[in-house]
Amino acid sequence: MARGLKRLRPWLDHANLDVDFIVAQPQQEAIGLGHDNALSNETDNAHNPSETSSPIQASPEILGRGRRTKKPSYKIRQATTDYLPTSTLPCSLFPDAPTDHLFSQCLEGAPEQPLPVSTGSSESTPLKDGTPDPSAQSSPPLDFGEYRTPVNVFGLYKIPKCLPGDYPHDPDLCLTPRDLQEPLLIPVETEPEPPSLTPVQTQQTEPSALQLHPFPNLSSFRLAEWWWSPNHERSQKSFQALLDVIGDDNFQPKDVREANWPALDQALATSQYEADDLDPNWENDDGISWACTSVEITVPFNTSSSTPGPKKFTVPGFHYRPLVPLIKRKLESLTTHEFFHTFGYELRWCPGKEHEDVRVYGEIYTSPAFLQAYNELQQSPVEKDCTLPRYVLALMFASDATMLASFGTAKLWPLYVCFGNDSKYRRAKPSENLSEQVAYFEKLPDNFKDFVTRHSGKSTVAATLVSHCQRELFHEQWKILLDDEFLEAYCHGIVVACFDGKRRRFYPRIFTYSADYPEKIIIASIKNLGKYPCPRCRVQMEHVPQMGEPEDCLVRAETSRDDNQAKRDAVESARALIYKNNLAVTNDRVEELLSVGSLLPIDNSFSARLAKFKFNVFSMLVVDIMHEVDLGVWKALFIQLLRLLEATDKGLLNTLDIRYRGMPTFGADTIRRFTNNVSEMKQMAARDFEDLLQCAIPAFEALLPEPHNGCVMSLLYVLAKWHSLAKLRIHTDHTVNLLDGLTTVLGRQFRSFEKDVCLVVKTKELPREYQARKRREARRKTAMAEKNGNKRRRLDPNHTSITEASEAPAPEAPQSEQGCHDDARTTNGRKEKSFNLKTYKFHSLGDVAACIRMFGTTDSYSTQGPERLHRCPKAHYKRTSKKNVSRQLSRIQMRQMRIQTLRKQLYPASEEGFSEDCERTARYFIGKSQNHPICLPPFLQTKRDDPATKDFMPKLRMHLLPRIYQRLLQEAESPDAPAESTRNIPFLRSLVHAQNLSSSEIDTTLRQADMERIIIHSDHIYSHAIFHVNYTSYDVRREVDIINPRTSRRDIMCLRELERDEEAGAAHRFVYSRVLGVYHVNVIYRGQRYLVADTSRIASKLAKDQDDWKEYYVNRFADRDMSMRFLWGLGIGHQYAHSDAPRAKKAPTPQTSPTPSYTPSPARPPLTRGRHLDQQVEAPADAVLQPNCLELEGMRPDLAPVVQEHEYALVDIECEEHNWYSDEEEENIDHRIQEPESDQEPDN
Repeated sequence: MARGLKRLRPWLDHANLDVDFIVAQPQQEAIGLGHDNALSNETDNAHNPSETSSPIQASPEILGRGRRTKKPSYKIRQATTDYLPTSTLPCSLFPDAPTDHLFSQCLEGAPEQPLPVSTGSSESTPLKDGTPDPSAQSSPPLDFGEYRTPVNVFGLYKIPKCLPGDYPHDPDLCLTPRDLQEPLLIPVETEPEPPSLTPVQTQQTEPSALQLHPFPNLSSFRLAEWWWSPNHERSQKSFQALLDVIGDDNFQPKDVREANWPALDQALATSQYEADDLDPNWENDDGISWACTSVEITVPFNTSSSTPGPKKFTVPGFHYRPLVPLIKRKLESLTTHEFFHTFGYELRWCPGKEHEDVRVYGEIYTSPAFLQAYNELQQSPVEKDCTLPRYVLALMFASDATMLASFGTAKLWPLYVCFGNDSKYRRAKPSENLSEQVAYFEKLPDNFKDFVTRHSGKSTVAATLVSHCQRELFHEQWKILLDDEFLEAYCHGIVVACFDGKRRRFYPRIFTYSADYPEKIIIASIKNLGKYPCPRCRVQMEHVPQMGEPEDCLVRAETSRDDNQAKRDAVESARALIYKNNLAVTNDRVEELLSVGSLLPIDNSFSARLAKFKFNVFSMLVVDIMHEVDLGVWKALFIQLLRLLEATDKGLLNTLDIRYRGMPTFGADTIRRFTNNVSEMKQMAARDFEDLLQCAIPAFEALLPEPHNGCVMSLLYVLAKWHSLAKLRIHTDHTVNLLDGLTTVLGRQFRSFEKDVCLVVKTKELPREYQARKRREARRKTAMAEKNGNKRRRLDPNHTSITEASEAPAPEAPQSEQGCHDDARTTNGRKEKSFNLKTYKFHSLGDVAACIRMFGTTDSYSTQGPERLHRCPKAHYKRTSKKNVSRQLSRIQMRQMRIQTLRKQLYPASEEGFSEDCERTARYFIGKSQNHPICLPPFLQTKRDDPATKDFMPKLRMHLLPRIYQRLLQEAESPDAPAESTRNIPFLRSLVHAQNLSSSEIDTTLRQADMERIIIHSDHIYSHAIFHVNYTSYDVRREVDIINPRTSRRDIMCLRELERDEEAGAAHRFVYSRVLGVYHVNVIYRGQRYLVADTSRIASKLAKDQDDWKEYYVNRFADRDMSMRFLWGLGIGHQYAHSDAPRAKKAPTPQTSPTPSYTPSPARPPLTRGRHLDQQVEAPADAVLQPNCLELEGMRPDLAPVVQEHEYALVDIECEEHNWYSDEEEENIDHRIQEPESDQEPDN
């Protein structure tokens, strides 16, 4: 583990603010680089009182001056911003251990508890049905102890859940600063060296044939690697890679010409499960090979068929990868072990002694579900004569059907699996290849209808029978995946020799299955939108609109679905009626047995194979924000708003399009430019609807008349805030409870919108909805005509040939072409259509908070990740012959994976040692070039009548003076400072302290004298185009904002310094401004001993008042970090607000509701605790963020934007100055959501 320890570097300081990043001198030893400067002195002393170590002086702070490389000035992110490829915890959160064991210090002195060993045979033999052997000795409950790691600077600490005696590798110790940030192109001093392409052997030594198998030489291997690379599209980058291959000195064209490329491709695609393709050189059970088998289902034919009774039907070509070899390959991999979390832990947040200690939700391996599975595993029977430690392997499945091409009917239904032991941020990086393709599900072939008609004697096939057989086929394929080998591993574990040489036993457990609603009902074997539509509970469809109410929460908890014996007996009885008594699938007797719960007579694979292990298939069907909110509830609401605008005034749709097109962008791709008319909704994906929601309030404001406008604005605000909370990447108990309470408010707002707006204003279909309905009606009528034609051919013996059938009269044209108005269902006029709350997607909003409490944040199991993974099979599809696609796709993947395996064997892994470019050492960055100078005297002379230049030079010097003091103090306190400078430290500290005082407390004479000692070198300032600001996000990530005064990214927000007599709870926390220019200036300070300072920065230019607006929107929902800044005191990474975090409770509050929620209290004003901001933040100006400020041009004067504040503030009921409650009420009430009264005018 020397490589992992070598990567350890601190990056966070105990005084770290929102944008603070310390600069530490690189150490020489590889192991002694841990956390000397990572944790605060207070934390180190608190947890290690006996340790004495000399403090390490920080080097002078780099303010950003430096050579700027030729790189783009914007961030390069992944395709999906919602899944940022970073890690969960900073590398400096926890102290290093002398060895690679994380908790060896924390558990020092704790007695080791050996696992109980039972006597018996040396080998544990499972029963034939896969159930646990009852002869195995049951392990008593084990006490893990309340061991905890030291609290880091953000108040985070771990409570590990592993048995004493075996402390596996902790991946958080291997994180580097680069792992905590997005893949940005930021200015650095030196370019990183390209990865080495030198083989393990020297250039003179050719790798052996066995090492290169099946390639005959190294040149053919490198060319094949280029051809089968995951870089699917041929591009300039791919072309350059080809040039690197053929331009290498060791490349031999003769070797390439003599290679048998068809044989090489065939060898790379060898599968160990196919006898014809078996290659003895490949390792058995390598986890790469794909298997192919036929799936057999039983088709029921009822008594009305010509041959009643069940018949077998075979579906060929099911391609899959067995799960156990895939799992073994993952566990034995030497390339992914660094970041694989063998054990779980509970992550908690305590920002201070007086503040509440709460749980943190994020990753799967920190979730209650993972820890509960681990506890159950430790309390389960121990394998005979086995003392190996046992750990949980979290499996997370996802499946989604997709189209392989833009045109045609080629489809694919892939199944993906990823491991919850990996961080969700690394799983979101496609380059990490942490998501595996497991299978390609087959659907019923076209000849299935021929099979049914041949045995039933009917000309048509019932849709219910096809649907039933398709579900049966799906679960039969899953039974193949859940084979006996997997059940053996599920029950008795998989013994693996891990990377550290220790043997451990891993037990695979299925935690989540991500899918859209059509697939969820197939997995759960329930009816589509039946009486009980939810796959997690048995709430009836008529009660779905009551989402969020206490009664709804109670029903969810009491009627949660369980795969119990009664449910399985009912399904078995219904299947007996179908397959033994030959009743129809929809027979009344069958429906009566399965009516409770809207069940279906399907032999569920998860129930049949895993129910014996107490596995509940319904619990793994988690919520999906993308399909159920972005493409569900919000899309339906957006369409209804368009209907309302059209019903009010058709011109309002054009106004809405103008407003959305005028929205500025935010971030690199967080909010993109709305180039098309949003009202047409053409080619809009889920991320586009998310952008629409984030910018909906200023776009829809004042378009509808009152009181409808107020109702719509309230609904949009609550929905946007709920959406921002639901998609947080890290939660605490505070934010989950806030989300829970906001869910109640959201449900009430939706019901109010439906009652007060939708039922009052009559709306009709949009033109696009009307056209879609007419196309469906035309297809329905064509199908009916074909059905009638088949009946006529069966009755008329003369209609026997295809030619005669084709000469029959064509079906009548759709009524849209004939102009008929007979049938109201197919009328040409647009039908009335309104908003509908009776949908499963609206019901699923109430399960989001519960899923977060159980499995962690929603981004870990959202279908947005699998949707992104579809790009691989879609790109591979272009390389196929478009025939037998599943087989060709599986072979392409085997080739790529085997080439990657060969590369890892031939080429050494580059040591990721410490490098300065990994750290954003500066709080901000501005280029040092002087290509655009501005001479101050002429500038001030020509602009002397402009109000912006009034007292320009005194203000400039006043701005520079405190920064000069701070720079001088840092230089004097640095270890390399000369002795003469160290004598000035007390004086410099007094000067820095004086700058923090109010203007009335400062000696203005002294300040004026110091300002006069500042000399502007050459009387010039130098202009720059962009300004990089480094800051810490709410989830302890390293982020960068790029400010450009020439674009829409010129509006910023900073922490506001409150006045002494200003009440912190009632004051607004931020100040908003516009950056007019970015400059740097070279100064000389002729102060004590004529010390010379380095550079400083200013931001000033003419105000351009002629282009200014009276009011601006501040979009607090632009991204999740922006939303958390307005939830003051709840952001873990926002350390400046930790003093206002919720206080610790005086006494535990009994829980009376099954779902914790906040109690609305609209009658009381919002209140926020806190002290003066100048006591919390040392440098508020450093906390610069770029809000999404909207300038809407061309707007009518009566529709001018107005900033509206709708605040739901956390209230501290322990605050003594507000005597609102009695003593008994104070003991029972914790925090409340303050909701503005409905008749109260919003603050402008």
